[in-house]
Amino acid sequence: SPALKGRYETAQGGSVEGIANFPLPVSVDFSATTGASVRAALSLTAEGNRIKITPNAEGLYENVSVVVTDAEGNRHASDPVTILADYTAPSVTFTAPDPQAWLQNKLTVSFTAHDEARLEKTEYAVYAAGTENHEWKTVPAGGKNSSARDISFSQTSALDAVEDGPVMISVRAADAAGRQTTSSRIVFKDTKAPEAKVIVPEDGSTI
Repeated sequence: SPALKGRYETAQGGSVEGIANFPLPVSVDFSATTGASVRAALSLTAEGNRIKITPNAEGLYENVSVVVTDAEGNRHASDPVTILADYTAPSVTFTAPDPQAWLQNKLTVSFTAHDEARLEKTEYAVYAAGTENHEWKTVPAGGKNSSARDISFSQTSALDAVEDGPVMISVRAADAAGRQTTSSRIVFKDTKAPEAKVIVPEDGSTI
């Protein structure tokens, strides 16, 4: 079979190449098991006995296999391979809370994350500004608003564990190539009413 096995990661503009050691000339096509959307996103060529698969766009392409027909009419199928074409880091977009919002005991965190290939992990943390070693919570994958490339998250929770003052909300998303994006937003927690103190006149003074 053509020498294609396993998983490949391409650089931008790069290709996956294999050798077809069969009588020349050879022709090549995707196998019937390769999905139509994957076929549309990949270019396939044969140059001599060299088979080349080139991604036309970023993405994670699974179960890619080719069939080589040699000069004698014999057909040779490759093993299925996975091709990762991932050149850019994920993006994170907040939809709530508003920047520098004033809050009391509840916080609604809403955001979306996107990657052109595939998101591997998305996490968020809520913590008092300036603190370290805060807890990151993993955003569950799946659901009607999620896919391998996109995730949408929204949750309202109590702010009891955070003292009054500036509060940070951070989101970090990692993709299949290991690139990571972190985005943060600051808000302010204020649950105490202002205190007023009379300075003049002094208590008990006669006016």
